Amino acid sequence: MSSRRPRAKRSVQVVDASDVALSQAERSEERRREILKAALECFTAGGLEELRVANILERSGASVGSVYHHFKNLAGVLSALYQSLLADYRAALLERLAAEQAAEGWIGAVVQHHIRWSLEHAAAADFLHRARHLLRGDKDLRSGTAEFLAALSTQVDRFVERGELRRLPNQLYVPVLLGPAQEWVRLYFSRRTNLHPNDAARELAAAAWRSVCP
Repeated sequence: MSSRRPRAKRSVQVVDASDVALSQAERSEERRREILKAALECFTAGGLEELRVANILERSGASVGSVYHHFKNLAGVLSALYQSLLADYRAALLERLAAEQAAEGWIGAVVQHHIRWSLEHAAAADFLHRARHLLRGDKDLRSGTAEFLAALSTQVDRFVERGELRRLPNQLYVPVLLGPAQEWVRLYFSRRTNLHPNDAARELAAAAWRSVCP
């Protein structure tokens, strides 16, 4: 009579439904980032004219359904890309400004950040400049801008109350501080200036300070 070996018990792996949902959400967010990355690559390759759904699909490997699921249409892709890049710019600026306690250093940081971020993220800066007119009236963009400007206004008001800044109408601070810096960035990208970025940042920061110091 042959003896039979007892069957090994199979271990049952229990998968938490929340882990599955999280994994799906992570994959979905990763796909969304890939689509936005591909859109920026299309812009870098051929400007706004290259930003077509077919081109984005080719670069990202995403399906048509995936693009329309995340963004609804091409305008949604452009809006999401614009807001994502602008959020990166603003977050980095606010982080830098948090370390500045004096008005002059704060003003200089605003100008220097704009120049250095634009040069370090050339494609993003170019897209933000050239796609701006396509997003006029975007409610989400207006809302985000209002929150950002409110955060800056709080800091400006603090400096004004301490007598460290000249009071201007709130809507003038951004063009006064960043208008010349943005113009220099445009000249730099069009290769119409040989001034070193560090020199430009230093001189423009000093000029911005002279325009708002008490």
